[in-house]
Amino acid sequence: MNAASRTVLVSGSSKYGTVGLYKVAALDAFDLIVTDNGLAPGAAVAIRLAGVELALAQDG
Repeated sequence: MNAASRTVLVSGSSKYGTVGLYKVAALDAFDLIVTDNGLAPGAAVAIRLAGVELALAQDG
């Protein structure tokens, strides 16, 4: 990731707020996070306050 000119995380909204076995990177290590529109409003605010661009994919 250190050599990348842009880092993008694509993940379903159900993954936010859960604990996993491994941590690849902090959310603020990404330039853009793409997720579905089921993301909780508080999570969206936190991502944007961290300075990360957020894109919500729409159904259809």
